Amino acid sequence: MSIEFRFLEKSSKVETKTGQVYVGALETLARIFLVFFFAGTDTTANVTVHGITLFAKYPEIQQKVFNELEVFNKESGIWFKDIENLHYTRACITEIMRFACIAPLNLIHINSGCII
Repeated sequence: MSIEFRFLEKSSKVETKTGQVYVGALETLARIFLVFFFAGTDTTANVTVHGITLFAKYPEIQQKVFNELEVFNKESGIWFKDIENLHYTRACITEIMRFACIAPLNLIHINSGCII
């Protein structure tokens, strides 16, 4: 029996000190999953849009990433273990994520001990 199932089984009906029965664990859990899902899709979409925009603006960078990805076998695809060999692609993804503003209302700041 999985831990999630045991959690739902135990918390679906919880009796409080006043004798009331709480039957809201499934609804609460569903709301939490929705928050995580939409938070993840929003940030992924934001980074993807910025990546496409930057690749359109700098086609020479796009070509370098394309050339690096071309060396892999098209039938087997690119696996997670292959990422360590994709130095230029990893650097581009890191720069796109740095450039994309995930939290648009967040204030830009620097720590006092940060040395660049």
